[in-house]
Amino acid sequence: LHRGSVRLESQVGEGSRFTVSLPWHKSVETVTTLPQPLEERAFTYPTLQKVLIVEDALPVAEQVTRYLAELGVNEVAVHALGTGSLDKALLFQPDTVILDLQLPDRSGWDVLAQLKGHPQTQAIPVLIISVVDEPGSKQNLGACDYLMKPFSRSQFQIAWRKLMRASQPPVEATSATQAPLILMAEDNEANISTIVEYLEVKGYRVAIAMTGKEAVQLATQLRPHLILMDIQMPEMDGLEATRQIRTERSLAQIPIIALTSLAMPGDRERCLEAGVNEYLAKPVSLKKLVNAIADYLKPINAGP
Repeated sequence: LHRGSVRLESQVGEGSRFTVSLPWHKSVETVTTLPQPLEERAFTYPTLQKVLIVEDALPVAEQVTRYLAELGVNEVAVHALGTGSLDKALLFQPDTVILDLQLPDRSGWDVLAQLKGHPQTQAIPVLIISVVDEPGSKQNLGACDYLMKPFSRSQFQIAWRKLMRASQPPVEATSATQAPLILMAEDNEANISTIVEYLEVKGYRVAIAMTGKEAVQLATQLRPHLILMDIQMPEMDGLEATRQIRTERSLAQIPIIALTSLAMPGDRERCLEAGVNEYLAKPVSLKKLVNAIADYLKPINAGP
């Protein structure tokens, strides 16, 4: 098969020797580029392209800069003091600010108050990073999220998505020429990050609702092509949200896929009675989820 040979030499009392010969031909080296796994891909978010990092610890600033580069953000400025942070923001005009609380010359809370008190910077989303565990204060002062040090890449990406939602205008109603819009009702940030990125890679647009009430409001406002509904959500559970959505005549035909960790007897039946079309138990296979979505959106994907 390989045009080689096998030779045997044997002598009594001394042993045997096998010799295998295979021809070798120099060939042109070829390199095959394999697709990256989903978790290794860099997802670019064009609405946030300039970031000001107010951080005096160089390793942390470098870590954040590296994570931002993986997300497609390469225009980054670093300022190591609280003093001058507002002036730096006015000069650099960032899309977002990542702010440490424990700066060498003043508190990060003071810097945040300055940013939110100036008309040219008050609308800039701010992500707090700190070793101090006091996230409750951020809501009163206007920060979008609070990330405890040390933080991982995935934790940073989840916080980044919150900044994305804070900076983006509301999604407008869909048209036939746009990619299908999926409304995802889910309050778990890890699930949101994983599923949304996968769906975006598959070509879908995704809007996020983090409570049942918000799911009803966005369903009415956006008229999505399909809804992914978590059952266990704050303010209003997914079953009640589904019932309210189904009372709207214009929303009655929108497919709703329930995603839930419920595993008690009768849970599936209760979901179907509430008006969902499909029931998928968590942890859900992303491939199975996309296949289910594709099945329900076949008429849309097929076109006129």
